[in-house]
Amino acid sequence: MHEAHDFVADLLRQAGVPEVGQLDLPNTYPIITGEIPAPSGAPTVLLYGHYDVVPPGDESKWHSPPFEPTEKQGALYGRGASDSKANVLAHVGALRALASLHDAHGNVAVAGLRREAWTGAAYTDAEFRELAELQPGMPCIGTGSLGERLWSGPAITVTGIDVLPVEQAVNAVVPYARAKINLRVHPAQEADDARAALIEHLKQSRPFGIPLEVKPGATGNGFAAQTSGPAYDAARGALATAWGGDTVHVASGGSIPLVSALHTAVPDAEILLLGATDGFSNIHAPNERVLLDEFRKTVIAEALFFEDYATRWAAANGRGA
Repeated sequence: MHEAHDFVADLLRQAGVPEVGQLDLPNTYPIITGEIPAPSGAPTVLLYGHYDVVPPGDESKWHSPPFEPTEKQGALYGRGASDSKANVLAHVGALRALASLHDAHGNVAVAGLRREAWTGAAYTDAEFRELAELQPGMPCIGTGSLGERLWSGPAITVTGIDVLPVEQAVNAVVPYARAKINLRVHPAQEADDARAALIEHLKQSRPFGIPLEVKPGATGNGFAAQTSGPAYDAARGALATAWGGDTVHVASGGSIPLVSALHTAVPDAEILLLGATDGFSNIHAPNERVLLDEFRKTVIAEALFFEDYATRWAAANGRGA
């Protein structure tokens, strides 16, 4: 019974139910609860089912083992198949159809993708809205801190869709559609594992039974820097001097597979990513730019870093500066 409880609870989570809990009452097995928050003022829809079943009775009267699901002539035989496993799975199936890659809050709903809290500095919501050039009134989806949504959690984006153009549309069923999906993974998770989890999710999410073909694309592992070594100490001081303020840690998204490869080859090496880019540099976009003041400070910071790091190394190894 407890295994059945855990199995159903996991099904609900995989279907995108964000709040799955447990209600313990005396002299009975735990009750599974699940809630999908609705907009203010919306009506409440209550779904009910039970995950317990009655004993099989005289097993000699069964044409197939009662606890081994057996499909025959368009029917599935087994204890509880109708009362009430099918009813529970009907709820799950219906939820899987409004829930897919994201849940009701906009969080990625693919099982197996790593996400954890972000402990470094992050933009404020107002700063991010300005940097991302969000239109007034457009929401920022997802829950948790902005750093968690941007850096220490996964993100899934549809980057391209092929369907019949509006100008060529006719009153007929479109024979196919295809899309390209980009997955940003947690830096400490293997990209191949994350891709496999997404592919499995997509294969399970087939609304109305529509055939789906998923072709895996190229992957590149992320990188999570260890920021407690002497090189990072020297860099913190150099950046603070060049910019005249405190140095803080933020994460950054990008596609530089070489960094991960270097980390794998030399795990103890400190790796610093430094660039003369501001929030509106428009990398990979039209009107790319670099602020001259930002460029000047970057040069100063790098020069100061070389000097400070060399001094630290010499001191640690008993040599003169």
